[in-house]
Amino acid sequence: IQKTYRLTRYSLLRMDLIAIEKDRIEEKLRRDEKVVLQLKKSLQQSSQNTQSLVHILESVQGRLKRLETTIIPVYKETLEQTRMQKNVESSLVALNKVIGYHYLCELVESKVQAGPSASDLDDYLQTLEKLRDAREYFIVYSPHSVELEEVSNLFESGCDRLIKEFRIILQKNSHPVPDSILVDLATSEDLSPPEHFSVRVMTQLQSITRYLVSKGLSTDFMNVYFQIRSENLLRSLASMKDSDRSNKLLSERKDSLHNILDQLPHRKFSKRKVGVSPVGARGAIVRSLNEGMSGEFLLNAKDESLPGSTSLLMIASAFLRLIEGEYKLMKSIIPVEHQELILDKLVDKSLLNFLTEYETVYSRAKNSLTSKKDFLVVIPLFRIIKHMNALLPGYQAILEKSLAKSHTRIQNLTIKCGDLSMRFLEEFIGEINSQPCKITAVPKDGTVHEMTSQTMSFMEQLLEHVTTAGPLWAAKDSSLARIQEPGLLATKGMASCQHRILSTLTMKLEGKATCYENMCLRNIFLLNNYHFIRKTLTRSPIMIPLLEQEMADLEDKFNELIGKQRKGYTVYAFGKLTNHIQDAVAIPEGTDKLNAPLKQSIKDRFKGFNNEMDEIVRVQRSFSIPDPHLRDSLRTENSNLVYPLYAEFYSAYSRSPFTKNPEKYLKYNPDEVSELLMSLFDSAS
Repeated sequence: IQKTYRLTRYSLLRMDLIAIEKDRIEEKLRRDEKVVLQLKKSLQQSSQNTQSLVHILESVQGRLKRLETTIIPVYKETLEQTRMQKNVESSLVALNKVIGYHYLCELVESKVQAGPSASDLDDYLQTLEKLRDAREYFIVYSPHSVELEEVSNLFESGCDRLIKEFRIILQKNSHPVPDSILVDLATSEDLSPPEHFSVRVMTQLQSITRYLVSKGLSTDFMNVYFQIRSENLLRSLASMKDSDRSNKLLSERKDSLHNILDQLPHRKFSKRKVGVSPVGARGAIVRSLNEGMSGEFLLNAKDESLPGSTSLLMIASAFLRLIEGEYKLMKSIIPVEHQELILDKLVDKSLLNFLTEYETVYSRAKNSLTSKKDFLVVIPLFRIIKHMNALLPGYQAILEKSLAKSHTRIQNLTIKCGDLSMRFLEEFIGEINSQPCKITAVPKDGTVHEMTSQTMSFMEQLLEHVTTAGPLWAAKDSSLARIQEPGLLATKGMASCQHRILSTLTMKLEGKATCYENMCLRNIFLLNNYHFIRKTLTRSPIMIPLLEQEMADLEDKFNELIGKQRKGYTVYAFGKLTNHIQDAVAIPEGTDKLNAPLKQSIKDRFKGFNNEMDEIVRVQRSFSIPDPHLRDSLRTENSNLVYPLYAEFYSAYSRSPFTKNPEKYLKYNPDEVSELLMSLFDSAS
């Protein structure tokens, strides 16, 4: 019963819920029906409005069609009238233009014949353009008319006068670069090439060339350009080469050098046979002042051993700066497609003159080697090689833009100079080796040989050109072929060259030393020369790095040779002398009588010492040791060797009764011996 009750109750609840949901749905349906009814009314109203609008649009369309039918004929007629009017106007303009062509010659003949200089250049170019248009018209429409001939003649005359004006402007404003500016350009890298023309002149030249090129007219102006500018370039270089004023400017730059040089002591050398000038403190100052003044370019403060070399360096630098300026100028005036040819023609004569000057200096250097054996010439030759190698990139940058690629001719000539410089060095070494070994070819007093002083002087000057001579010599040495780093190659090449020269010199000095019969003089000769070589090497600020890096054994070698000669000199000079006074045995005081053999022995020893001492003083006072330090040290060494022995000997026997005539044997006391030894190597003593 309870279960039935619950089911019945549940059923009643569900029916209530269904009834409520039905009422809600029916209410919603009624609302939706009202909305639909309203929408139908709105749609009906919209349809009515649409039909009204369609009727209005159809009416407007009809009216537009009627208007178009009315307007189009009028529009077409208007367009035709406008076209006809334009045709009439164009015909009138063309007719006026053609009529103008017939009378153009009469109107502009006076202006054309007067040339551009009589009027504004732009106005003159406009006149030529009118004549050109007239000529084109007659060529097409009246090719056999008199007017065509007249216009063509007048136009060609105008173009000729335009080119003539181009020539006049160019000639009037093309002046040789002043000598002072050329010298400044050659000695300074900071200065820009000179501006040849003003802005106004450049504008005029550019206007003329632009007109002639753009209209495909005569290119004769380019021939005019290269002729005038080429001649101007020649005159600039010629004035620098030949002018006294240029020489004055160079001299003014040298005066400051000479003023300082005159205040410095000059080194004295023997009369020269191979041309080598001494260097040292004076040379160092010359180099420093020159380098400060002109960088890579060095002015020689002394007379040129190679005539024309300094002038060549100046001309080479100036010529490069000039063609740089000419190339810059040409680019602004000459069309690109013609620049290679015009650059070729522009620089051809000047380059030929420069190469001729270069060849002349090369020939002089070659003649100095083959005929005069003037080896000093290699120093300015190295200057030339160094300078030209520095300039070659600049020449290449300009001249490779020409057709001839003329920079290769400069490069080849520089290579020839390099080959010649190596011949100089080989010949110089050969000259050392060929020196005769005879008594007349060595100094009588054993002083530094002329060959040694010249060779070392030459080497000092050669050291100034390590970066130039080093690589050239290294190219001859197969052992250096693998070195790629330029600085190391230059250093090792120079070290190899110096080794070769010094080895040859040392061997020749040893050969010459055999000419002396006196062994002491032979030792003094070699000692003087070896000491001079070592001193020269160690005082050079350029040689010191070489000695430290590549020639470390060289100084030790000469120290060993010097020590050997000093030892040999001591043995040969004082061996016999010291034998007489060694092993002195003191005689006790108060001894009244000596046996006969002892007396005779003491007499013989004093007599032998006196004779040897007299001979040493007589002979060795004529020996020469020019270096004060070496001379004093050798004197002191001699005194320190002899004085103690003789003092001991003198003290042992001078008071003994070995003779009745002591003044005969006691010729020198120890102090007098020391004074005599300290007076050696001095012929005035």
